[in-house]
Amino acid sequence: MCGQCCTAIHISFTKKQIRETNINPDDQAFVLAHWHRIPKATAIERLPGFASTEPGKYFYECDKYDTDTKLCTAHDDRPPICRGFPF
Repeated sequence: MCGQCCTAIHISFTKKQIRETNINPDDQAFVLAHWHRIPKATAIERLPGFASTEPGKYFYECDKYDTDTKLCTAHDDRPPICRGFPF
């Protein structure tokens, strides 16, 4: 289902590290504004078998994902990091 990945995004960077890296400015702005940390247990509960249990992963949810409609509210304007999923 499209958007399901937005409920438990797992990457190897904290927001501080994202601010300090030289990634695509559109990706950086979107991630910093719309991705919010969630506990590992929440990510695993939302996406059992998909959410990484590897050490060094950080888990986020995106506030542009509408849990009622199960759609991305920024789908047409989503940045490359979202268009390129899975990374």
